[in-house]
Amino acid sequence: MLATEGTWREARDAAGEWRAMIAPALVASVGLLLVVGVFLCLRRSSGALAESLAPIRLIITATGLMAWAAAVRLHLRDRRIDWLAAIVLTLFAFACSFPGNRAVDWLAWLTVFAAYGLVPARRSSSANESAAASGKLLQQQSRTRSFDGAETIHGRLVAEFAPGERLEILHVAFCPPFERLPSIECEAGHGPACDVKVAQILHQGARIEARLTRASSAPQCVEIEFVASACGMPPA
Repeated sequence: MLATEGTWREARDAAGEWRAMIAPALVASVGLLLVVGVFLCLRRSSGALAESLAPIRLIITATGLMAWAAAVRLHLRDRRIDWLAAIVLTLFAFACSFPGNRAVDWLAWLTVFAAYGLVPARRSSSANESAAASGKLLQQQSRTRSFDGAETIHGRLVAEFAPGERLEILHVAFCPPFERLPSIECEAGHGPACDVKVAQILHQGARIEARLTRASSAPQCVEIEFVASACGMPPA
């Protein structure tokens, strides 16, 4: 058998729908907390907030903001949003702890900023800035070999949709070909809500179908990540 028909991955689809639902809420939360942070800083500067937060309230506030900032960094994948989230943390640190004459204030906020800086930020537009400088990155692969000799390909594709178009078919080549028929998993990343399935698998490549949840009147791009590993049946 040279090819196998893929199946729609319900779990991946549900994850894509959840990402599409939560992203607008996270963007709105950035704007809301930015306004609240500015308001609290103005109150602190005017003397209306004369005392720092009690230690337990400070820790709860800092922990909540740290969790929120991590969610924003992981799900929105936008450098501008990352900077806005950092500004929100700075505003709240000033509003809650100025003039910072307690050790708990410095410990709490330094921990928040250190943890925020350690959160990995996965993005499509800036994942490879040197490549993007010379043009739009449409496809990227890396091939690894484990200690037991098994090879795995991690790749990234970009599906481009014309206005009104919902289905895009992508082809990826494996060079050199896998000795065994590989198994492939893929999921939609940055972009509008999209269902992804592996439509055909060969030793030397694969065909991936991407289908938008709904058509758009403007051009759309969806980043697709895939992993191919040789753990299928040996070739006939």
